[in-house]
Amino acid sequence: MGQRRLFLDPCCNELRKDLQQVVWKADIAGKLTGDIDKSDKRRTHVSDALGYLIEEEFGLHGFAGFRSERLF
Repeated sequence: MGQRRLFLDPCCNELRKDLQQVVWKADIAGKLTGDIDKSDKRRTHVSDALGYLIEEEFGLHGFAGFRSERLF
């Protein structure tokens, strides 16, 4: 159906904060640059890790298409 979902365990407090607080950088005119604002050293690490996991598990892998095996 083209829908994507992500369910977080209620214990994932830092990941929840990352997903709520991490934003894109903006230039002087206020236009988004496409770079993540990493000015808060407490943010981005956990959400970066989640992104790598999602890409590994569900992303496209070369010409072979989707991977058939999963971590869980």
